[in-house]
Amino acid sequence: MGSLKKALSMYLQRLELKNFRNYSSLEFNPQPGLNILWGANAQGKTNLLEALYLLAASKSFRVKSERELIKWGAESAEIEAQLARADGQEENLTMRWARNPLTKGWERRLCHQGQTVKKLGEFLKVLPLTLFVPGDLALIQGAPLYRRRLLDVLLCKLSPSYYLALTRYQESLRQRNKLLHKLALKVESPQPLSASQRQILEVWDLQFCEWGAKVLAERLRVLRELGRVVNEVYNFLAQSEGPRLELRYRGSLSRELLTASEVEEVALEAGLRQALEASLKRDLSLRSTQVGPHRDDFAIEAQGHNLRLFGSQGQHRSLSLALRLAEAQVMAQVRQEAPLLLLDDSFSELDPERSRLLLRYLLPWGQVFVTTAFPPRFFKELPAGQYYRVQAGEIERIDF
Repeated sequence: MGSLKKALSMYLQRLELKNFRNYSSLEFNPQPGLNILWGANAQGKTNLLEALYLLAASKSFRVKSERELIKWGAESAEIEAQLARADGQEENLTMRWARNPLTKGWERRLCHQGQTVKKLGEFLKVLPLTLFVPGDLALIQGAPLYRRRLLDVLLCKLSPSYYLALTRYQESLRQRNKLLHKLALKVESPQPLSASQRQILEVWDLQFCEWGAKVLAERLRVLRELGRVVNEVYNFLAQSEGPRLELRYRGSLSRELLTASEVEEVALEAGLRQALEASLKRDLSLRSTQVGPHRDDFAIEAQGHNLRLFGSQGQHRSLSLALRLAEAQVMAQVRQEAPLLLLDDSFSELDPERSRLLLRYLLPWGQVFVTTAFPPRFFKELPAGQYYRVQAGEIERIDF
C-alpha cells in the first residue's frame, strides 16, 4: 500500500464560490492532509465536493441540469480554484455561468490559467481527483453503465488520447445507429443489404472498429492495474487475506482476445469487425448497434463467483470504496502525482472498525476532503486532521 502513496500530491490552495448552490460568496483555504467538513444535513458540505468535482469532470455527480447549481435569483455564478502541482507549478481553473440576455438561457465558460478552454479534453486533464459517494454501491450492484463510466473517467484523466478515441468512437456509433435506422425502414424484416447499402455502412464500420479498438485496448490495460491494486486496498480494509479478487472484462469479443497477456489493437479491431458482421441482422432489426465497447462491462469475481450476485451488502460497501481508492492509487502511479481524494458521508455506511481502518488509510494521503454529520469526537484519534464546521453556506475552522 505504501509505495504508491509516496507520489507527490497536488493541493487545493484556495476555492472560491459565487452564487453556487447555497453559497452566495465563499473563500475556502484548506490545509494539506485531511480536511474534515462537519455539519448537519443540507448545510453545504456536499456542495463543496460537487464544486471541486465539476472542475475535474465538467459535470455534476448529482444533477443533469446545470441550472440547479446556480443560487436561486442569481444572474451569474462561478467556481474558481487555485492549485499547486507536485512540481511547484500553480494552476488556476474556473467555471463560470452567465444568463444570456437574448435567449434567457445559461451559458457556461471553462477557463484554465485565465484563458478560455476550447477543447474539453484539455480541461479534464488538469485536476486529478477521485470521489466516493454513498451512491457508489451502484459500481457493484448497478447497471454496466456505472462500471464503464469508472473506466472512462479514469482514463480521460490519465490520457488525452483516450478522450479523443472515446469521443470519435461515440460519434461513429451515433452515425452508424442513425444509418441503421434509415436502412431498417427500407426492409420489412432483417435481410442482407444490397451492395450499395453495405458500402454506405462500411464507412462508419471502419471508424467504429478503429476507434473502438483503441478504447477497448486502454480499458483492458487499466482494468488489469485496477485489479492488482483493488486487492491490496480491499485486504487492508478487511484486515485479512481473503480470496483474490479478479476484475474480468466482459464484452462482445472472444474471451481469448479479452484475456490475452498482450493487448493488440490490430486483433481487437479485427474482432470488432467480426462481431459487427455477426450482429448485422440483429442491429437492423433493433435499429441500433448491439456490440462494442458501449455495451461492455466488467465483473468483480472471487473464486469464480460474481460478487454482484453473491456478495453481502457489507462486502459491496467495502468493494465500492476499495474500487474508488484503487482508482486514486492508479491515478497517482501513472501521473506520479496523488489526486485529491473526496469522500462524501462515507463513514455512515461503515461499521466502527472499518471506519477506523479507512481513517488510517487516509492519513498518509496528500490532500483529502471528508464530509460527515458525525461530531468531531468521532475523529479523536486523528490529531493531524483539520476540522471545519459547515453551516448555512458558511465555513468556520475549528481548532481543538
